[in-house]
Formats: sequence, structure tokens, C-alpha cells
Amino acid sequence: MRIYFVGILLLTVFLAWVGELFIQDPGYVMISYGHYVIETSLWLPVVGFVLALVAILLLWEAGRRMIRTPTSMRRWLAQRGIKSARRKTILGLIELAEGRWEKAERLLIKSALHTDYPLVNYLNAARAADELGDSERRDRYLKEALATKIGHPELAVGLTQAQLQLSQRQWEQCHATLQRLKKIAPDNEYILKLLVPVHQKLGNWQALVELLPQIDKANLFNLEHYEKLQQSIYRQWLKATVQAIKHRSSSIDELFTVWEKIPKNAKRPSEIQQIYVDALLELGAVEEANSFLQQSLCTHWDEALIQRYGLLAIQDIQPLIKIAEQWLKEYPGDAALLLALGRLSLRSHDIEKASAYLEASLAVRHTSEACYELACLFAQQGKYQQAVTLFEEAALGA
Repeated sequence: MRIYFVGILLLTVFLAWVGELFIQDPGYVMISYGHYVIETSLWLPVVGFVLALVAILLLWEAGRRMIRTPTSMRRWLAQRGIKSARRKTILGLIELAEGRWEKAERLLIKSALHTDYPLVNYLNAARAADELGDSERRDRYLKEALATKIGHPELAVGLTQAQLQLSQRQWEQCHATLQRLKKIAPDNEYILKLLVPVHQKLGNWQALVELLPQIDKANLFNLEHYEKLQQSIYRQWLKATVQAIKHRSSSIDELFTVWEKIPKNAKRPSEIQQIYVDALLELGAVEEANSFLQQSLCTHWDEALIQRYGLLAIQDIQPLIKIAEQWLKEYPGDAALLLALGRLSLRSHDIEKASAYLEASLAVRHTSEACYELACLFAQQGKYQQAVTLFEEAALGA
């Protein structure tokens, strides 16, 4: 546009200059051809030649533009189509965010072929179809997204598929998808994060134990969340091991191996120690449970563990009573320890001691367990009225 302006300006200056020269001296030119003679001023043919040259140049430019018009038109139409597709894509994403699944799917698919990144359209259309409960359309859109071949769509498509399978509680399918993606991107943190709930739902506790170092290294969760997750995994691993041993009738050594693999810091909480003791007792390893309880209670006092100590079904009960009485010197007013001694004394048929320990336990803290044990003792002694009262208190939770 600027060059045309400069050209018109130069032509105007030239014509003004010629006009000035024409006024000063028009000149004379005579052209003779055959019987024809043309006489005119000098400047008229000069101006005519210049104007003819300008006309030829204008015609040339017009012709060139006419030849280029189809290409330009196509380019303009294409740009207009891309802008329209972008607008529809944005509207589709808004509809998706607002939960209008059908409209979102329609807009995203309609604009997918004309947008710059059809991968985005197909992935979000798959989400909309999944919300509408149409897994067939969802999977078709995911295949279309994979076929775009823009960049490396395998990971994006796979993660979207895993998320949708997770939302539909398709645990086995989701697990297979994530395992395939882990081979493609072994260090991807989001894959690791999705694997946690999937393994939990499928009961793959051994696999989760193996993932714990990666989870810790990647800092996927804050410290509190990680510790809770770690404890939950180890607890479930112990329980699953017990069930596996019972199902396969295999050796209890498998439980010992699992316990040894649990880090020391993860063994400290009382709850996991309780589960381990319960596992030993469930598998009939009473002596091992006794040894573990004595060792644990010597280093860390815990009421839940001392309660289990008082319930140990060991034939020679006197060594247990002696150890518990040593603990009583250190913890003289501990209600759980007094209850354990009362139970152990009952097992050894020492009614006098049992009654004293149980009454002392109730004096410290009125619990339903102590009420029940003392009620049973009173019933054996024929003290039915007292026994009934204590049974009622035990039933009401003391």
C-alpha cells in the first residue's frame, strides 16, 4: 500500500513538472506516415508514454492478483475455519467445565478436524462421552486422539484413559493401562499416583510395598499423608499374608519374612504391632506372640499390647504372671496391667489374686472388660446379685 502511495505522489510531481515546462515552451513534434501527418507539442507524447507505461504496470499487477486470488481465498477461508474451530473448542471446554456433556461433546468433535491441536478436542470429547455413560464413543475418541500423531500422544491418551477407567471403577482395566504406561514413562509421577488407589482396590499390597520407595522419593504426598499410607499398606500386607498362609497352608516363616521387611520406623506405632501379634495368635504361634509382647512392652509400654498379653493361652501361666508383677512395680496404677493380671490369675485358678486385681483395675478405670471378668468370677463364687449388676454394666459399656 505504501509503494502505491509513493508511485502516485511521484506521478503527480512529474505531471506538475511537465505542466510547468509546457507553459514555458510547448515544443513542436511532427509525425509523418504515408498520407498522414500529425503535429503536436513535444510534451504530449511524453506524458502519453508515461501514462501508458503506468497503465501497463497497473494491468500487470491486476492480472497477477487475479491469478493469485484462488490461493489467497483458500488461505483466507482456511484461517477463518481455524478461528471458528478455536472458538468452538473454547466453547466446548466451557460446556465441559459446566457439566453440559452433550453440548460439550458436539462442539469439540465438530471442531476437531479444523483446530490446531485435535488431540485436546478428542481427549475432552472422550471425557464428555464417559460422563454420558457411552464407553464405546469414549474409546473411539481415544483412538482418534492416538491417531493424531502430534507430538507423543501415547502418554496423554493413556493417562486420560486410566483416569476415566478409574472413575468408572474399572480396576483391572485401569491397572493394565497404568502398567503399560509405566513402561513408556517409568518416572512419571502421575502414573505412580494413580497406581496407589488401583493397587489398594485390587489388594496388591506387595506391589504397593515395592512402590513405597518411589513414592517417597517423588514426594507425591506430604509427610503426614505418606506415613498414614505407609502404615495402611504394611497393615494390609500383614493381614493379606496371614490369609495367604491359611489359604495355602504354608509356613508361618512367610509372616516372619514380611515382618522383617517392614522398616523399623514403621514398626513403632502400636496399631501395626497389635496386628502382628493378632496375626501370630491367629496362626497359632502363641510362644512367638509372647516373646514379641514381652520384648515390645519392655521398650515401649502400650495398653493394647498388655491387654493381649493377659489373653495369651499358654499352659504354664506362672512365668507370665511373674513378669507382669514386675511391670506392676513400674506401673502400679495401670488399669490395663491390673486387668491382665486378673485374667492371668483366673487362668492359674488363683481366685483371691484374680478378684483383687480385677477390683483394683475397676477402681482405677471402670471398663466393660474388667466388669465382665469380675462378673464371671462372682458368678463362679455364687455371688449372683453382684454378678448380674456387673454383667449389666459390661453390657452398657461400663
